[in-house]
Amino acid sequence: MSALLSFCLYFTSYAPLWLSIAFLDVLSIINNNQNITTEIISLIVIVLSSLLSIIIIPLHLFKFNDDTKQDMTLVCANEKKSITVEYLLTYILPLIAFDFTVWYQVVLFLLFYTIIGFLFIRHKYFSANIMLDILGYNFYDCELKNNDNISINKTVISRKSLTASIGNKICVKDINNEYRLNIE
Repeated sequence: MSALLSFCLYFTSYAPLWLSIAFLDVLSIINNNQNITTEIISLIVIVLSSLLSIIIIPLHLFKFNDDTKQDMTLVCANEKKSITVEYLLTYILPLIAFDFTVWYQVVLFLLFYTIIGFLFIRHKYFSANIMLDILGYNFYDCELKNNDNISINKTVISRKSLTASIGNKICVKDINNEYRLNIE
């Protein structure tokens, strides 16, 4: 997984936070006609980063000519139903405590966000992403068997219900060491 793809996935995993910040910034601009520089910069960065992510993620994550894809037999699959909610409550909700209309609060937030982002990208971490939920992808704990009949346990991200595909071959590609993407 490239650093650019990791950054885009990291950025979009905070989509509810960006939406909240944009809403607060627009309200601040409407209600205050002076010292709105922080809000304008924030909105520009959010919009540009969102557009970049919307373009980069499909180009990198869903390309089909990837060397890491392989057909595997699905032995068992259990859907992880609460993964996105747990992510939102753990990582995003605490960050709403910052006041994004005050420049030094934005700097403090950026300090935390940058440190978390550095670790996220450096370790090729992949977590629940609300944008994937919106696109209809679900997370499954799966046992897979490769062509050599070796079993592996991985989390597979898929649009189709994997619990209905047990015993069938599915095509998956690596995202990182823990996650695979089901290519339909």
